[in-house]
Formats: sequence, structure tokens, C-alpha cells
Amino acid sequence: MKLLTRLALAAALTAGAASAADKAAAPIPAVAAVPAADAAPDVVVKALYESYFAALNAAYNEPNQGPDWMSASKPYMTPELAARMDKMEASGEAGIDVDMLVAGQDYQDLKVDSVTVTASDATTATVRVAFTSMGTATNSDVKMSKTAAGWRIADIVTNAGTPEEYSVTKGLTDLGL
Repeated sequence: MKLLTRLALAAALTAGAASAADKAAAPIPAVAAVPAADAAPDVVVKALYESYFAALNAAYNEPNQGPDWMSASKPYMTPELAARMDKMEASGEAGIDVDMLVAGQDYQDLKVDSVTVTASDATTATVRVAFTSMGTATNSDVKMSKTAAGWRIADIVTNAGTPEEYSVTKGLTDLGL
């Protein structure tokens, strides 16, 4: 009798765990496609950051399920920056070991607070992204270049204007790329 009770209890617990796991496994949202060529630089940056943060937040409890910053942002990059990133990945070197869109290695509860064009002319623009991660406000300056395909990322400067400021292009240059 005790064995039957144990078997029934184990079956009930297993069924309940499977049911809870099925409900918890929500699909991870995709990073937005690059907006149309005529979109303003802040619209392009906002599409990337908001969709990337949504995907990371959705995948937070699902290790290795969310997108990585390089693959998420590569379609948004200028051909020159994308080529340098490809070269870094192909080199086998450690490369840039921080998530340049999150401005660090750790994150939680990412939220875009604002996206503002701070400087622009016909071929370049700087877009300031203010965001919150783990309850701390930070910002990044996304340097944009106008290409035939539209506004694309030429550089990302995390923690802009602080002693911790770090640039993708500086990181690549430091690696000899």
C-alpha cells in the first residue's frame, strides 16, 4: 500500500512539474528588424534597444536562450564596423567581453528610459540611450552614420561622459582590428 501511494504521489508531482514548466516556457521575442532606410537615427536605435532588452528580460531565467549583443546589433552596424566585428570573431581572441548594449556583463530588469538625438548632420548623428539595469541608471552614446541602407551604428560608447567610458571602436583598435 505504501508503494502505491508513493508511486501515485510521484506521478502527480511529475505531471504538475511538467505542466508548470510548459506554462513558464514563453517564447523569447526576436530582436526587431532594422527599420526602413528613411527612418530617423533615434528610431533605428530605439528599435534595437527596446527589442533587445525585451528579449534579454524574457530570457533572463532561461540560460543561453536570449540573443547576444553582437548578433543582435550586427544588422544595425555600418558595413565597416560589421567587418571589424567579424574579423574579431574569426581571430579566436577574447575580443570585447562586455555586452555593449547593456554597458556591462550583468543585467536585470532592463528598461529604456529615453532615446534622444544629441548631435546630427547630414551624414552622422549621436543618439543618447538612457536606460536602467539592476536599478541603476546609465547611458550609452550610439554614433550613427548615414549609409545607402539608412542610419547604421558606427560606434557604441558605453557609460558616455564618465571615467568608465568604453567604445566598441576603441576596443577593436586595441585588439589591432
